[in-house]
Amino acid sequence: MSGCSVVLPASSAPFSCSDGACPSRYVCREALCVPEGAPAPPLAIGAQADGEGAELLWNGAAFAVVWQANGAAVPGLHLSTLDVMADPRVASDELLSGPQPGSVAFTALYHPGGNAYVVAERANSDSGASLRVSAQPIGGVPAVLYADPEPYTPVGFGNPALCIDGPKRVTLAVTFAAPPAVVAHNGHCLSLDLSGATSPIDCTPASLRASPEDVSDMWLAQDATVRLVMWRAASMHFSYEQGNTEVGSTVVDPIVRIVRAVAAKGADGVAIGAAAFQLRDSSDDAAYSVWGGQLKDFSTTYASGLTVSSVGLAPDVAFADGGFVTCILDHDGELSLQRRDASGAATSTATVHRIARAPITSCRLAGGAPGQVGVLWSEIEPPADRRLYFSVVTP
Repeated sequence: MSGCSVVLPASSAPFSCSDGACPSRYVCREALCVPEGAPAPPLAIGAQADGEGAELLWNGAAFAVVWQANGAAVPGLHLSTLDVMADPRVASDELLSGPQPGSVAFTALYHPGGNAYVVAERANSDSGASLRVSAQPIGGVPAVLYADPEPYTPVGFGNPALCIDGPKRVTLAVTFAAPPAVVAHNGHCLSLDLSGATSPIDCTPASLRASPEDVSDMWLAQDATVRLVMWRAASMHFSYEQGNTEVGSTVVDPIVRIVRAVAAKGADGVAIGAAAFQLRDSSDDAAYSVWGGQLKDFSTTYASGLTVSSVGLAPDVAFADGGFVTCILDHDGELSLQRRDASGAATSTATVHRIARAPITSCRLAGGAPGQVGVLWSEIEPPADRRLYFSVVTP
């Protein structure tokens, strides 16, 4: 009727506003009408195929997503910077590299000393393998820090790991699946100069160089002075390094794999770490362990980690506000964030606001502005295999 407006109950939201128009007391967010004052719907980043990865980063002022999308209009590895103010949106999107043949895996970080995103990307195919580490300075010119083409390998490189190595360097850890008759050891650690002015420094632990075992996976956790190198062979190995020199190593057989390990310097100047991992003897497939404490104690005190239940989703960990946060999937299919203190004890829990209830396949976290945590997750959403979503949570 002329001169009348219709006010819908909040229970009817959200609904489509593809033309940008909503009824009274509703606002259009992410092509959905939501009640005024209600949480904004998650920000849709893009569609992915099964197996394509994504990393969430915080550059000190904004969140950014590095994600693979070979089926996109512009295929390849993307860097999307996010604006999460009143109307969250993808502020910019740039292509870091084009599509790669075969199996592709990558990892990424933001280096505050170089004000740059650093990406390690490997591709394995029938025609050979390649590994490349590149730096993308904000407002600067991209640079290749390391490149290793291997045209004759039958298997190729494992999933790369990266961490910050002081004010102007990064550490790379990766496996190269060559037979022992070809190489003495197939696990490698390199310290790379962000400027590319100096040659890589070999930081492979002495215990790894001396081992005859084939290495399947490697992980890193590091602050300015302490590095923890972890690798899976017949057992899980831990090496504690200072100044590129191994000062101790141990074998921790009960750990099957590290899901994520991070490190930072605590208020007292001591390196603290957090990790999510699985134990060999766990009878519950949903059971993971989350550990927090001094980084140098991880290999000996991991057993004091707290068991968390995450159904079908490997939990991520990230530092935020002096402690760290983990993401889990509960038995109702809800994505939740748990804030923990430096020892690993849970202090609060928050549920991530989602519109759909589609199955979640992955989760990535990044600490942002004080009191805020960014969460990136992937949902199964036909006709696309996967769709990436992002939200800011205050756990």
